[in-house]
Amino acid sequence: MSYPDDIWSFIEENQEQDTNQLALKLAKQNSDHKNFIIQQIIGRQKAKQKFPFLLDQEKFRYPYKRAIEQASSAVTAEHKAKQLKGKRIADLSGGMGIDSFFFAKEFETVHYVEQNPELFEISKHNFQLQGVENISCYQSKAEDLLQAQNASYDWLYIDPDRRKHDQRLHSLEDCEPQVLNLLPLLFKKSDSLLLKLSPLIDLKQLLLQVPQCYELHIIAVKNECKEVLAFINKAHQGETSIKAIDLAEPDKINYSFSFPEEEMAQIHYHQPLNYLYEPNAALLKAGAFKKIAKDYKLYKLAQHTHLYTAEKLVNDFPGRIIKIDWWGKPQKGKCSSANVVKRNFPLTTTQIRKKYKIKESLNTFCYACSLNDERNIFVKGELIK
Repeated sequence: MSYPDDIWSFIEENQEQDTNQLALKLAKQNSDHKNFIIQQIIGRQKAKQKFPFLLDQEKFRYPYKRAIEQASSAVTAEHKAKQLKGKRIADLSGGMGIDSFFFAKEFETVHYVEQNPELFEISKHNFQLQGVENISCYQSKAEDLLQAQNASYDWLYIDPDRRKHDQRLHSLEDCEPQVLNLLPLLFKKSDSLLLKLSPLIDLKQLLLQVPQCYELHIIAVKNECKEVLAFINKAHQGETSIKAIDLAEPDKINYSFSFPEEEMAQIHYHQPLNYLYEPNAALLKAGAFKKIAKDYKLYKLAQHTHLYTAEKLVNDFPGRIIKIDWWGKPQKGKCSSANVVKRNFPLTTTQIRKKYKIKESLNTFCYACSLNDERNIFVKGELIK
């Protein structure tokens, strides 16, 4: 469906407006295009952070809110595309088409597959609008298309739906399509498969379910874990390489290890010294709790307190670094204003702020945590990285 230029002009002029108030205004005016206008403004507002390159695309059509939320961001989609090599790829859960758009920059042929008719038509329109000529669009379930085709691919990509009746899911067997059931069919069409999964997924359980996984990427952006990528080859046997990655510029992080290396690593515990080290969210999700201490020659504060310390500054540590000013028993007055971070501590950050009367601060941090002798402490210091 096409929309007149005055509708697009109205969207352009009101794209910064509160959509709830704007919806009331349009309802009073009995606007025939109210839902479309609100949907487009919500999309543009979300695009500022998630896919800003789309803001320059005139008359780009944003889908419904859930599809936007489930779509990959531009930075994570670009990362995925640059990891893969080949000529032909099928995006079997096409959605908003962000991943397909970036795959099209790296592959000669991209097959975009989406079963939702509305989402399919919107994405097909957007590909044409963007002048992308090497994406073929199919409205179909992934399994139906694969069974109907004789084609083979260098890569298959699936971002399974992790919601059911507004309930967020994260285990592989709960997602749709059910990848575990589809694996035999998928391996008939391609030797290589990339899965995008929830940051909450159990990594070790995943490797038990899919032993053909040769590499896992734990992707964070600005210290917020966004997705887990499972790179799978049907011939793979043996260990899996784990990569904890933060894509934010200028301090990109890329730390690799394996679970056997983590299990074998020997660490030592110590009370706070001159510097406190907090690993990036991607490393914490990956579970590199001992290996990171071994590699950077750090002490750990406690077994279940994933904070580290050293006398010397380790500039290339993949995470936050604090120059310690003071540490000791929690008490009022020692941290009058600070960013409060809780790690293995009995109170919530809100309770800590209230009980110890701690105001907000920009670069001063107060870590509420426990030592290996089970003492609860505060560690106060200034952010240096």
